[in-house]
Amino acid sequence: MMCGNLLPKSTIALTLYLGLGLIATPSYAQIPPSHLAAQTLDQVLDGLRERSLSQIPYQESRSIPALKAPLETRGVLEFIPPETLIKRVESPVASTYLLSNTEIRLTDGATGETFSLKPDAIPELAYIGSSLVSLLMGNKADLLSRWHVTLGGTQRQWEMNLLPIKQDESGLRRVRIEGREGDLKKLYIEALDGSISTLTLGTR
Repeated sequence: MMCGNLLPKSTIALTLYLGLGLIATPSYAQIPPSHLAAQTLDQVLDGLRERSLSQIPYQESRSIPALKAPLETRGVLEFIPPETLIKRVESPVASTYLLSNTEIRLTDGATGETFSLKPDAIPELAYIGSSLVSLLMGNKADLLSRWHVTLGGTQRQWEMNLLPIKQDESGLRRVRIEGREGDLKKLYIEALDGSISTLTLGTR
């Protein structure tokens, strides 16, 4: 696919940052007690690797300090092993975002025009994108090279809290992930700039 003329990097960076999202604050609600044994990190990663993420619907609510009201979007997320994440926004404005180890690409749903950047142009997106790939591929070593990880809950309902080892490089304050067995259910991520978002998977 041919890419359209490149916009100024600052403009594309903001567009991709808002579109790819995946930025939220943790919810500290307690997980209900269960008779099931506590999960280990290896068990969680094994379950995620077996299920993977393939064209799952999502809803996202994101608060940005410069905006008065949260941004609400919905669409479909897709993971194409070994390294590609795709976010297809269906509403309110159609667009497609692709993030891989070699490219960050935005496609305008109305015009079909495509803009592309190298991942190092927006380090925070590259950081969290690579980390999600590590989760979905079950790559424990790569995950632990980027995050301080704590895990709670059970196989039926677990939660993972992530603090970036290189906070300034990541642009992120913290990430919290809720899951059920081998499925990701919610992502809560908080950025250093105060942006907050909740991504709920498997809902329309």
